[in-house]
Formats: sequence, structure tokens, C-alpha cells
Amino acid sequence: MNINILYEVVEKDPVLAKTSFDFEAEEDEQLAENLCTEHPERVKHFYCSNHLTIFCRECIKLHHSDDACFVVDLYEIQRMRQLQQQNMVKNQDQARKRNKNA
Repeated sequence: MNINILYEVVEKDPVLAKTSFDFEAEEDEQLAENLCTEHPERVKHFYCSNHLTIFCRECIKLHHSDDACFVVDLYEIQRMRQLQQQNMVKNQDQARKRNKNA
């Protein structure tokens, strides 16, 4: 799938668009927010577009294995956002160079 299309789909999703994906936080408070209530040893880094919820790997088996569930890894979404940002910067640089040479 084209990264631009995927990016648009993610940004239009009501939960994904406003969810922060900074899972490298070291502060106890922020880390605690990312832990699953049902499986406290697991970080919630998956999202189900059917249930509009964020959950851990163990919850996939229990609650999100239906055919209607479309589960994505939030780490991958974060990487996609970073790639999209890099692409935008490169495209702007190329456009500036073209305009400068025109």
C-alpha cells in the first residue's frame, strides 16, 4: 500500500489521529498509562479499528481475533508517521531546488 494513502487513512481514524505513539517514555507515570489493565506486564501497542481501542498482544487472542477486527501495531504506525515526515521534508527540499534552478 502506498505510504501516502496509509497515512491519510490513519490520520482520518478517530482514535489513531489523536493518539500519541511515544512508547520510549521512561517516566513511570507515562509508562503506566501504556500498560494494559488486564495484563499489567504488557504494553498496549496494538489498535483495533473495529473496536476503536488500544490494547496489548495478549488481548488480541482474547478480544480481537474476529474477522471484523483489523489490528495494527502502533509501533509500525509510528514508523510510518516518521517516514511520512521524512518524505515531506525531502519533497519540500526537491521543490525548492527545482524552483531555484527554474
